[in-house]
Amino acid sequence: ASEQAAALGRPVVAFPVPPSYTGEFLANQRRLLGEALTVSSAEPAALAAALAGLWRDPVRYAAAAAAGRERMGPSG
Repeated sequence: ASEQAAALGRPVVAFPVPPSYTGEFLANQRRLLGEALTVSSAEPAALAAALAGLWRDPVRYAAAAAAGRERMGPSG
């Protein structure tokens, strides 16, 4: 779902959820999605801060959206 959202130009915020969605998995996702992915801790306050940071910074939001579209390529 993260890749699909990024390809649609939606910035992605993710956090580790062991045992399958680990820090190592997130590191791989970060290499794939680049600036489109913001990694947060699973703590509600940290997640809220990561989301608010994207919403409050239109330049960062636009860069994340562009990175996702660029890295995942056009549809088809």
